[in-house]
Amino acid sequence: MFDELDELFEEISNQAKTETLKLKEGERRFVSVLFADISNFTELAENLDGEQIQTLIDKLMKAFSLCVKNHGGYIDKYEGDKLMALFGAIEASENDTEKAIFSALDIFEKLKEFNQIVKKIPFLANFDVNFCVRVGINSGLVATGKVGEGREKDFTVYGDAVNLASRMESNAPLNSIMIPENTKKIVENIFEFEDKGILKVKGKKEPVKVFLVKKPTHKTVSNWSKKNTIFVGRETEMKFLSEKFTNSLTLLKNESNFSKTSVIGINGNAGVGKSRLVYEFLKKSLSNLKHENISLKGICSSVTPNPYNLFISLIQKAFAISHFDSSEEISQKLQSNFQILSSFLENSENENLNSSLPIITFLLGCKVEDSRLKAKGKNLQLHFQTAIKSVFEAFSVRANKLGFPLLITLEDFQLVDIPSLATLEFLLHTINLQEKRSGGLKKQMMFLLVFRDEFKISNQILTNSKFEELKLNKLDENSTYELIKHETKNLKIEPKIEQLILEKSFGNPFFIEEWIGLIQEQKINDLKEVTIPHNLNSIILSRIDKLENDLKMLLQKASVIGKEFYLAILEDTEKRFGNNEKLNSYLSILEEKDFIYKIPNENNFYSFKHSLIHEVAYNTLLKSNRVVLHNTVGEVLENKFQNNLEDNSYDLAKHFGNSENNEKAIKFLKMASAKAKANFDNDQAIEFFDKLLLRFKNNTLDKIKTLIKKGDVCLLIGRSEESEKLYFQALKLSEGLKNQKQIANCNRVLGAFYTFRNDFQKVEKHSQIALEIFTALNDKRGISTSLGNIGIAAFYNQEFEKAMKFHKSALKIFEELKDSVGISKAYGNIGSVYLNLRNFDYAMKFYHRRRILCEKLDDKRGLASALGDLGVVYDNQNIHTKAMECYKKQLNLCEEMNDKEGIWLAYLNMGVAYTKIGEYEKAIESHQSQIQICQEIGNQRGLALGYGNMAMSLVKENNFEEAQKSFNKAIEISEKFLFKTALAVFGIEKAFLCFRQNNFEEAKTLNNKFLKVAKEVPYQEYIFIGEVLDKKLKSKTGNKSNIISSFKKMLENSSSDSEKAVLNSEIANLLEPNEAKPFFKNALEIYQSLWEKNLIYDYKKQIELLKSKIKEIE
Repeated sequence: MFDELDELFEEISNQAKTETLKLKEGERRFVSVLFADISNFTELAENLDGEQIQTLIDKLMKAFSLCVKNHGGYIDKYEGDKLMALFGAIEASENDTEKAIFSALDIFEKLKEFNQIVKKIPFLANFDVNFCVRVGINSGLVATGKVGEGREKDFTVYGDAVNLASRMESNAPLNSIMIPENTKKIVENIFEFEDKGILKVKGKKEPVKVFLVKKPTHKTVSNWSKKNTIFVGRETEMKFLSEKFTNSLTLLKNESNFSKTSVIGINGNAGVGKSRLVYEFLKKSLSNLKHENISLKGICSSVTPNPYNLFISLIQKAFAISHFDSSEEISQKLQSNFQILSSFLENSENENLNSSLPIITFLLGCKVEDSRLKAKGKNLQLHFQTAIKSVFEAFSVRANKLGFPLLITLEDFQLVDIPSLATLEFLLHTINLQEKRSGGLKKQMMFLLVFRDEFKISNQILTNSKFEELKLNKLDENSTYELIKHETKNLKIEPKIEQLILEKSFGNPFFIEEWIGLIQEQKINDLKEVTIPHNLNSIILSRIDKLENDLKMLLQKASVIGKEFYLAILEDTEKRFGNNEKLNSYLSILEEKDFIYKIPNENNFYSFKHSLIHEVAYNTLLKSNRVVLHNTVGEVLENKFQNNLEDNSYDLAKHFGNSENNEKAIKFLKMASAKAKANFDNDQAIEFFDKLLLRFKNNTLDKIKTLIKKGDVCLLIGRSEESEKLYFQALKLSEGLKNQKQIANCNRVLGAFYTFRNDFQKVEKHSQIALEIFTALNDKRGISTSLGNIGIAAFYNQEFEKAMKFHKSALKIFEELKDSVGISKAYGNIGSVYLNLRNFDYAMKFYHRRRILCEKLDDKRGLASALGDLGVVYDNQNIHTKAMECYKKQLNLCEEMNDKEGIWLAYLNMGVAYTKIGEYEKAIESHQSQIQICQEIGNQRGLALGYGNMAMSLVKENNFEEAQKSFNKAIEISEKFLFKTALAVFGIEKAFLCFRQNNFEEAKTLNNKFLKVAKEVPYQEYIFIGEVLDKKLKSKTGNKSNIISSFKKMLENSSSDSEKAVLNSEIANLLEPNEAKPFFKNALEIYQSLWEKNLIYDYKKQIELLKSKIKEIE
């Protein structure tokens, strides 16, 4: 009967089997007592059989019992529709009252589920089912005693505290928790309350002040605030942080003063007190304020380095979201908190915040339908980063409007995952970018990065922030001694022992605390005989070794789960070893002994006191035991999160990856590597791929696919040689299998790879092989991508008609497949072909198509590229104002994305455009900016182009000395990285510069060398320029008539107006004035025609020069 309700308490039967705790008779204990009374079922009672009502109540009581047991409580008794539960009666803890209240809150949630399920039972559908419950809780001293004979588990408690708890329940409103003032004081920092005034209670002489529990406060109470540990020796550091905070306050009030975001890097050895310093600073700076409005905290984790874990943890803490919250609860909390943030924002900021909600919801593990989530690689990363940025901007606006900078603490930053690091770099680059351009109100933030000594801050953080380092050294001798005296004030410590602690602690506060903890646990009378361990690791190990075996093993099992762990995970792990009986008491002991602590306001969530304790505990496990435990934890996680495996795939991959369960390891390593690759978490993806490759034995097909995926990631992060080896390894295995589809796929990948290498002969070779096989297999997607690659090869080989044919064929298939990304790329490729054919109208048409499609797809990178391409077309159409508008839009968009690759390309376009119109100073500035960005990201091609183009602008400015230096750098980089096109251009341009400086020998050497490169590429424009220079050099020493004849022959064979203009000028320069005049006039006419078509400043200068020469002759 009512079997539908069994799901609410399915865990009870398992718990009952393992519960073997025994009571101690005659104890006096401080206990929290909970009474819960079910009501509001009169209508059902009047219409249902008594047995049916009894069954419903029984099932609801079982559900409530589960809530009690989950929080470490004990069911004392059931009386009809009333339940009595005890917390601390069997196992005492310092937070029994907190457990009782959380248990009551869970009872309310379970009741909601119960009502919903009951309403769906067919024969109850016509009744207004709405069970309610009243809860009363009181904490106080009671006496315990057994109930009846032979029932060891049944006992009850007696005393005034029990009676008062019962009175609280009977006076509580429906679906409320009532507690007296004495109980409220125990947990007043953990929950929010409603004051209900004075209540006259039966059996009490004086009225009792009572309160209703509303909800948890979600205030984080540090472990230090629970202990009376003094804070010493950090006056200088506190002064430094206070000054920086004051500076941020000043900037907040000075709207006109723009400054980069302040980032303070607090570093030091483990245990030196970095986190404690931040805690004391925040406590001092934000006293009497609501911290959650102006202070955020995120923690990095080496155990679960999920992508964006740092920012996910920060958002979870800010919005009080638990790992065990359902998708509905997460969505609800996000929406309500976004509404609060929204109330502080202007319209455009509101739009950004609302747009970020689906992305943030997805990052927190909920299924979301949003077209942006279909993006891949850098585009998906950009959507994530933009969403996180919008949330941070909203946090900042709220804090700023309250009169404070937003303070953001990022703990254990040395463990930061790569996507989180990239996101922080993105934030620092893009925060206030728009305000800087428009002169708007700046958002003031102050980041506190807490990390260990060995960690190095990235160049992008250093460049894009006002970074200042605060090195936390060991305590000085006086401060160390003060701390020792305080911590040992209740111990009879000999001066000799104090001196030993002083010497061996090296001024490390955590070292001192651990050592004194060891002394307290030794329980010996003569402390003179104590041997002090020589290092922190041995201190921790000594303390662990003092634990009973069961406690030590539990600590080790917890260490396998991670530095932080949920009770539910450890509990299920223990069940599998048959050791669940004393789990809560053991955890209390470990907490009392300062090995772990329960994270405040997080339901049954624990953490090791220090990462060093976690590391030592884990390292004491035998490797064989680690294998078994990782597999067990993996199975527990898989069972717990069976409806959300992908979001937990990193943890599952870690645990099964460290086990001997090959099937599960492969399954979750595949899932995790796919997630890492999609999220641009490249280093983590490579780690997963490597583990996968070790797991594959006979599964060659999976190995081939994994090799290609790893190669793709290696290429993204600049490890191109490794990518090439991986692709060929995959090709060799495919050929061994005679798997045509994989052979084609490997060749397709290699074709695409060689486009990055500018080796277009190999691009065409591999793409052609792929095309033939894909065509035989009728694989349209493979056909379309291969066609595109062959088109790219033809384009760079200046076979434009062929390129057009292949790109249009690719476009047709992409359109059949409705592949928007493929269509967008094809539009761009076709536009580029038309541009080089100087069909500007059609080039513009296809670039505009790409722009429109990219806007529709929200593909900002594609949009930036399209804007740059449109700028080039406008440049060629002499519409330089529009060209510069496109380039600036391209630059702004790339800056907003923190797309460094796009930024330097925009600067390149702008520099070339400024050179064309003769604004050489602006061109030089643009190329300097390009060089700076490329140095930041290590882009060698961009550096070569930046130095080379800047050198050409410096030549126009007649700054030959600096031009020579820039040419040298461009050539050095191009030679090292085999950038042949750049070598041809800048090598021949440098040779021309040497010619102008009358350094003919060097000019000849350079021209001979780089003209060969131009012919290898081949690059027709610079083949021509090099051949002209070759004849000019020969004219200095050879027979001029032969040189003139050679120029005339070139003129006859040339079809290019620009070449004809140059050749007419060169011939005229070698002739006598009267003979030269017609050639000068021819050159003048051609340059005037070119100037009318294309307003390039060099044409104008040539026109002026030729007019002057003709005037001299006349």
